[in-house]
Amino acid sequence: MHRQVRVLRFIMEGAASWELATWQKAARNGKVLNLGIGQPAKSLLPSGLMKDAVDAVFSEGAGSLDHRIPLQYAADAGNFEFRTNLSEFLTNQYGYQVPVKSLFVSNGNSHGMSVAARLLSSPGDYMLMEDPSYLYAHQIFQDLGLTLTSAPQTPVVMDEEVTSTIDISHLDKMLTSSSPGKFKLLYVIPTGNNPTGRTMCDIDRSSLVKVCTKHNVTILSDDVYELLHWRPETDNVRPLRWHALQQGCSKTVVSLGTFSKILAPGLRLGWIEADEGIVANLCKHGVTISGGGANPFTDALITWGLESGRVNEFCEKLRKSLESRANILANNVNGSQKWVKAPKSGYFMWVNLPKTTNLDLFRKRCKELNVQVVNGESCSLDVDSKYFVRISFAFLEPEELIEAGRRLHTAIETST
Repeated sequence: MHRQVRVLRFIMEGAASWELATWQKAARNGKVLNLGIGQPAKSLLPSGLMKDAVDAVFSEGAGSLDHRIPLQYAADAGNFEFRTNLSEFLTNQYGYQVPVKSLFVSNGNSHGMSVAARLLSSPGDYMLMEDPSYLYAHQIFQDLGLTLTSAPQTPVVMDEEVTSTIDISHLDKMLTSSSPGKFKLLYVIPTGNNPTGRTMCDIDRSSLVKVCTKHNVTILSDDVYELLHWRPETDNVRPLRWHALQQGCSKTVVSLGTFSKILAPGLRLGWIEADEGIVANLCKHGVTISGGGANPFTDALITWGLESGRVNEFCEKLRKSLESRANILANNVNGSQKWVKAPKSGYFMWVNLPKTTNLDLFRKRCKELNVQVVNGESCSLDVDSKYFVRISFAFLEPEELIEAGRRLHTAIETST
């Protein structure tokens, strides 16, 4: 109890912003309902699963795990036991064979983005970013010395079902008119797109791989939400990597996956699925060789979770919960209007403000009503997104989503 009081006092009174986690900042501003945070709610964290995993991994007796696996340095690509179980899990989830040798263990997708882009490009190279896109990805790639160029997404049409993300025809024309080899990489989020919430249809995925293969561009596919979808089974959407394998161009797509969204961000555990040659080269980085593989302690716990089936059970429940939360938030933001659509995957939705909105007044009203969103311009390089805001349905609890949605509705309604 004394420790909890000390931490609470630090959060509320003495901490600088950079000393606090995002959820702690939200706690400090307790009156504000923050729809901008892309993290799971407290009730969505797998506390029971992780406690059972620790107990099982460190139990004594026949068949118990060699404790050197979680407590020693790991292999450069990650512990074999974890990669084997991850291979079986992904094969079952994705519907195609994911070989163990195609997997490299990361500390999550931010780490995966950085190490993959560093391997596949050099400072000064040009890189394409779907636009709008994940706002923090911009800085990750810019920190590597890459020059980012906008690859626009297709426009939002509120009265139609949009089944695309990046505008592939525009991309093909852009690459055709550029000097050969100018662009090394393309970053996309094909499922549960951050920020739009949209999912790229299967035909577009196939076309995107063909276009990028033709122009020798490697796709960094941020598949953070590839396992968090609740679309109908008839929507047979395959990962971009599957399309690359079907087309015989394995090196065109590097898939980035993580347990941050399907289990918990604090696990700091993810993976890169890529051509075996790329995986081998990732293992040659000095930081990988020195560090001894990513997070062996956590990967031992998740190995148990995968073997026991608990991870799969948790994911099934999480999908249902996120679907319900998405509908709750969209319904309360809209009221009788059509400002946002509930997505079929991911954590986010993209609110289309009326063009008559006074944006300065809208931001003022949000502040007065104690509801926080992410302005669309924060997610864009060049695309005009000023009449959009990104909101998350994952961080707040259902009753908070109802109230936050109503507040946002009022903010929009009273600023047009």
